[in-house]
Amino acid sequence: MKTLVLIFLATNLAGGNLEMYPDHCTLDLYIRFPTGKLSTLSIACFDCPRNISDCFRPHCIAADGVSRSIQVVNRMLPGPAIHICEGDTVVVNVYNSLLNNEGTAIHWHGILHPDTPFMDGVSMMTQCDIPSRTSFQYRFKPPNQGTYYWHAHSGLQQADGVFGSFVVRPRTSAVLQLYDYDLAEHTVILNEWFHETSISKFTAHHNAMQDNSPTSILINGRGAWENEQINNQSMMDHGTGQVMTTNLSSRSRSAYVTSTTKPISTTPMPMDHHQHGATQGNVDMTNTSTSTINFTPRAVFSVTSGMRYRFRLIGNGVVNCPLQVSIDNHTLKVISSDGVDIEPYTAKAINIYAGERYDIVVQASQLIGNYWIRVFGMGDCKTTNQSAILHYDTAPMELPKEDPNKFSIIQDNVLNSINIMGGNSSVTVAAMKPFVPHTKDTLDQIKRAPDRKFYIAIDFNQVNNYHYLDEEYYPLSLILHGGHGNSHLMPMQMNRITFTFPNSPPLTQYNDVPETVFCNESSVPADCKMEFCECTHRLKVKVGDLVELVVIGEAINGEGNHPMHLHGHQFWILGMKKVNASITREEVEKLDAQGRLQRNYDTAITKDTVLVPDGGYTIIKFVAKHPGFWLFHCHVGFHLAMGLGMVIQVGEIHEMTQPPPSFPRCGNWRTDTSNELSRCYTQTQTSSASTFFVTTILYNYVFLSPVFMLFTTLL
Repeated sequence: MKTLVLIFLATNLAGGNLEMYPDHCTLDLYIRFPTGKLSTLSIACFDCPRNISDCFRPHCIAADGVSRSIQVVNRMLPGPAIHICEGDTVVVNVYNSLLNNEGTAIHWHGILHPDTPFMDGVSMMTQCDIPSRTSFQYRFKPPNQGTYYWHAHSGLQQADGVFGSFVVRPRTSAVLQLYDYDLAEHTVILNEWFHETSISKFTAHHNAMQDNSPTSILINGRGAWENEQINNQSMMDHGTGQVMTTNLSSRSRSAYVTSTTKPISTTPMPMDHHQHGATQGNVDMTNTSTSTINFTPRAVFSVTSGMRYRFRLIGNGVVNCPLQVSIDNHTLKVISSDGVDIEPYTAKAINIYAGERYDIVVQASQLIGNYWIRVFGMGDCKTTNQSAILHYDTAPMELPKEDPNKFSIIQDNVLNSINIMGGNSSVTVAAMKPFVPHTKDTLDQIKRAPDRKFYIAIDFNQVNNYHYLDEEYYPLSLILHGGHGNSHLMPMQMNRITFTFPNSPPLTQYNDVPETVFCNESSVPADCKMEFCECTHRLKVKVGDLVELVVIGEAINGEGNHPMHLHGHQFWILGMKKVNASITREEVEKLDAQGRLQRNYDTAITKDTVLVPDGGYTIIKFVAKHPGFWLFHCHVGFHLAMGLGMVIQVGEIHEMTQPPPSFPRCGNWRTDTSNELSRCYTQTQTSSASTFFVTTILYNYVFLSPVFMLFTTLL
């Protein structure tokens, strides 16, 4: 067994690249990680993108060429990649260097914690926030191989750059025969990108009636974004007004073309995405003889003709932006999803939702050259696209001849189509099959009647959300009647409850959390359909229970496309169907009672993140075998921030593995006034010793710019 030690430094910045990893697990790793705030195109970038070589300088985060504040780990975007083998122990030291005393927590997305639930990394559920200028050590052993990733699970930090890949390589696997190479440099993280901080975008969307659409998409932290104002600026020398063009010298160009990669065993730690520019071929292939625009470098992925390569795709989505991935003149053979091998399916394109991971095999069987890897945004990203380059290593370093901006959504032979049921030309994940058929014991378990069954309806609720509206001065009815907004001002809820995190983490401080903080649909007021209700929405099940969730996308008051993610467990996908443009929970329950909800038991695949179609349902089933408090939530970050989630409590607190005695604590605190109350004051003493209690609530609001507003109430 090996132990992987990482040191995370959280800062406001980013950048990232990897080194090649061999096909087999043979060595110990030691990686250094830290967390904080920085900026794209900072002083570390010098004259990037006018001088492309400057874009590859240490700590330069070019992103898509637009300057903005970011939050990153180790001055990298994405953050450091973790590549380990099955059976390895991971140790991560997170040092929080974020400004403004901002706390953080790191979640290991998709990784199970059967013996260490307090390492799941969910702020105020499994641990306290890691305070600024302090450190926290994560230590756990991932039980399963597969493609995962890590990201901040505190506020909206994930949207601003606190994320990175996490790959657990199998010591042996039946799918090894399907490809020749599985290289760390072919791990691909996709994320939408704002040209402002996520909290500015979020508050403007909910408090100032602005949109929440991303401006761009990044592929491994890189991209090229065209804008007239930006282009004009990029074409000018600093202060001179002279037109500049990109012209790499042969020496600087040779530093960034694909070179022979070395096995990871020759270096003490894997390279990050930024350092890997030289070996990966991350170079801007602009045709310098005709270009009048200086773009930041795109991501480049190199292959050798005739070889088959495993690519690991990760969807780090934060808004409702399904991303369609395709490669010009190449097909995608999908072999795994969310860390579980599936029966290969060859598609022209694949749609990835927030939190999903897909492993594909790309065969370098076309004419030697360069081909666009196209990422097309849908939903809130319907006008957004990005491209990377598939580079055959003996081809010239030049852009593909096709137009990178001529995007159109692929409709036929697509895996995971958005809100469309599978047919002859496409399939949903519910129609996929496991690579290794289920054993008889597993089939018996899947087919058994569930011990607990829950119907969970997701929708916007047409009530006043007091976080953004005021019932007296600007109620929802007035805003909607005036035509100034739409459903995004309504609370997004599960069974008409908005989820809030408790005052202390229940896993580690259960006795500090009042029972009245928790709720479910049977304990909340009956008028939640007409009034705004929020609490720590909890479902309780016993250890070993077979649990079935029928999750319904009602879409009565607005569409959302909700990829639901379950912490601490994997589930079988029994069924998925879009019924109508909208549907109610009552209608789905009636269909189920009539036996009209189709369930696939024999070939149900296993995942941890799955889409719930608008106007339809998704049925999942799992064995609640890991005691703890496990979040079940929409992985669209903006939706979770609005309260679209719940927690599933598996077992009682005495059945849960408890953290070490010195584990950090947090929560409410009041002064002890018992001695004061027992004293008798004179009238004069009373007037001078009066105590005023003030309740202070901190909100984010947007006017011309985000400001903080304090509301104080004298009790």
